[in-house]
Amino acid sequence: MVQGLGAQALCLLPMAGFKNWVVKWKERGGMNRYRRRGCNPSSSSTTSITSGALDLQTTRNSEGSSLDALKQAYMTNAILSTMKPTEMDLKIMSQFPELLSVIQQNPSIINAAAQLQYKDSEIYNMCNSSLQAVMNLTKDANPENNNTSNHFPRSADKKPLLSAKKRRERYSPDFKLMVIEYAASHSYQETSRKFGVHHITVSEWCKDKDRIRKKVYCDNLQTLHTKILKSETAEQKFLSWIQDCNKQKIIIKPTDVQEKANEILNIIEKLKSRRIVGEKESRVNYPPAVKVEIAKVAERQSVNCAARCFRVARKRIREWVKCKDKLRWLAETGQVRERGGSMGGKRSTA
Repeated sequence: MVQGLGAQALCLLPMAGFKNWVVKWKERGGMNRYRRRGCNPSSSSTTSITSGALDLQTTRNSEGSSLDALKQAYMTNAILSTMKPTEMDLKIMSQFPELLSVIQQNPSIINAAAQLQYKDSEIYNMCNSSLQAVMNLTKDANPENNNTSNHFPRSADKKPLLSAKKRRERYSPDFKLMVIEYAASHSYQETSRKFGVHHITVSEWCKDKDRIRKKVYCDNLQTLHTKILKSETAEQKFLSWIQDCNKQKIIIKPTDVQEKANEILNIIEKLKSRRIVGEKESRVNYPPAVKVEIAKVAERQSVNCAARCFRVARKRIREWVKCKDKLRWLAETGQVRERGGSMGGKRSTA
């Protein structure tokens, strides 16, 4: 059984590393060295340990080091005391990751472990120089810790890293549709690299392509309707086209409305601005004459069909069908009823 300083130090070693340490210690002749030194429970080494523990306790109270680090100091001392002078280098020290971790967390072990050594100046200097060399190695590996004066990880210096949550980027329906069309003839990975969108996102868009295409169509149709209603000439052309369809009993489809709107906008070069008070630009504000014709389309085809074609709520179209005569009178007299009545009209300003 190891006596003196080695005995108390070994009791603090982890069981996993204890066996390997004992084997190395025996191979290096540690038992004979301790016997030659004449270490026994009543020797001066016991006094050194006691005084060393008191010194460590004072160091812990003054410098704020942890109790675990103080216990590890005994292990450090035991390891270093069994090494030969030629083995006191970084290669040997690197074989003890526990030592490196402890020194990195609590550099006060440099002085604390040295105080536990025998009063032999040679051993004291070897211990201090080797620990200082390892400390310099850890400082080089962690340059951010070099700014502190005593290298202690104080709780006040530890500031939590506030990681701002990145907001998810929003893509327009037109962009999504462009990505979907490209992915139809390319792989998801190629599409991801080309447009900078994650391949999983591309896959989700492709699965939801019908809804995205419908969204793009509705947005474009709303824009076309708004542009048409900003021009008196365009409004008249659009009204004439619906009247002709009703007279000839032509079935109107959503694509027909979009194509006709594009055709009218291409003919008219200059549009007169017209602002709708209290409404978003995407909302369609049909005049009474157009409402009458849309009501006729609903009677010929269906309310649902008219709602899809002209982007109007079915409830509103039903009101137009019921009040078709009133709308016709408003169109003939040139009056536009303010919002709030059953006509669904909206007050507009030139």
